[in-house]
Amino acid sequence: MEASEESHLPNYMKDDNVSQETKNLIASLPSDKDFMGYGLYNYKGCWYYPNTLQAVLDVQKHFKPRDTDIILASLPKGGTTWLKSLVFAVVHREKYRENPQTHPLLSQNPHDLVPFLEIELYANSQVPDLTKFPSPMIFSTHIHLQALREATTKASSPCKIVYVCRGIKDTFVSGWHYRNMLHRTKMDQATFELMFDAYCRGVLLYGPYWEHVLSYWKGSLEDKENVLFMKYEEIIKEPRIQVKRLAEFLNCPFTAEEEECGSVEEILKLCSLRNLSNLEVNKKGTTRIGLDSQIFFRKGEVGDWKNHLTPQMAKTVDEIIECRLRDMSISGAVLSGLDPSFLISGGKRSGVGGGAIRVIGRKNVIISPQRKKSWVSAAVKGAGNSTNDPKWLDDASQKASEYVKEKGSEVGNVSSQKGQELQNQMERAKDYIFGKAGEAMDSVAENAKRASEYVTEKGKEAKEETVSRTDKAKDFIVEKAGDIKDTATDMRNKTSKYVGDKATEAKEAILPPKTDA
Repeated sequence: MEASEESHLPNYMKDDNVSQETKNLIASLPSDKDFMGYGLYNYKGCWYYPNTLQAVLDVQKHFKPRDTDIILASLPKGGTTWLKSLVFAVVHREKYRENPQTHPLLSQNPHDLVPFLEIELYANSQVPDLTKFPSPMIFSTHIHLQALREATTKASSPCKIVYVCRGIKDTFVSGWHYRNMLHRTKMDQATFELMFDAYCRGVLLYGPYWEHVLSYWKGSLEDKENVLFMKYEEIIKEPRIQVKRLAEFLNCPFTAEEEECGSVEEILKLCSLRNLSNLEVNKKGTTRIGLDSQIFFRKGEVGDWKNHLTPQMAKTVDEIIECRLRDMSISGAVLSGLDPSFLISGGKRSGVGGGAIRVIGRKNVIISPQRKKSWVSAAVKGAGNSTNDPKWLDDASQKASEYVKEKGSEVGNVSSQKGQELQNQMERAKDYIFGKAGEAMDSVAENAKRASEYVTEKGKEAKEETVSRTDKAKDFIVEKAGDIKDTATDMRNKTSKYVGDKATEAKEAILPPKTDA
């Protein structure tokens, strides 16, 4: 299907704005089709529509961010709209503190306030002059981190990158509804299954899903100062904590006064999906990239996939994610939409038992339940213990966070200082184990020999004892047989005499007595 023939489709899905150089490149790339039949091309491990690939190449060639700029990254339908709203509100909160009714989020769609790099700014072979934008400027992208870094590494200093990850099942379902609205139709179950199959194969714009997520996950571990990995499910579960974490990462943390006057709560209320979706600006009209404003707002719920996927579909996704992420610290359960807690993983799945936790990003650092408890206890003591103070819990949490960071740094320093000592200890342990193994083998051989001799000796004794007992039994039987024979003979004689006596008595009783003639 020729994407250019459908005028209602967004430009990024079309193939009508591609340079000859890019056309030559596309001709050499692996190709496939999405579930609707539109051509996709695999460039350096990611799938793109032709116009999108052209824009990505232009971003890599021309985009040069300032160190004050912020880039928001995500997969399509992975929490992009919400992240744009939150970051814009956090960064610009001071400007609209006195006149909140003039806040841009009340009159403009979040996608118009935070422009896409490849979908808007560098689309249609444009090369915008970004120096005219105020600082800090917030940009958005769906580009894989490795592809994005071909542009960001040209900057003299790195900019901040915030990535939001959403469970794959909910991302898929949200994408399904988006494509229905995009194509202005209600697609049938057969088409739903085609899209599901393509998703599982990774053949989707910017996919595969797991490669995209892992690129930013690894990036956040390698450069935690400049890459923040956030989880959609955690923002839903603990919005206040996550927004404060976001502000700290962007070097604009909330002051104690701001927290006390409810600044965090005001931002969360303004940026709630319910509030944004009910604004007139997001119900009508179109965005600058030509899409209906309302297309970006639906439920935003966690677990809505249960209303769309069959149990077998859900199982298939779980198995794919488990297979793809088996060797990674990241948990497949999170990406399949089962459990949002995977930055710190515990239990048998992570290979750490007894309730211990593994701190991701620090190799070989295991915190036992006892040590974890002592860290928190020390931090809470530092914050005081007055439960009558409503700020006590927040203060304790802050102290705990600072204490853990401090201890984490200490662990890192100790690890580097003790590296050689640990290696020496391992060598000594290896020698000790080999030595003990040799001794154990000698001991086993000696014990085996002794056991063999013992068994042989005892076997001989048992044989002799058996023969002796057999002879004694034989003599006993012969002796008893003789006794029985003598007894039987005696009994026979006595019986014969008894019978003879009785016969004589009977005879005398029957016959008359003898008389003299």
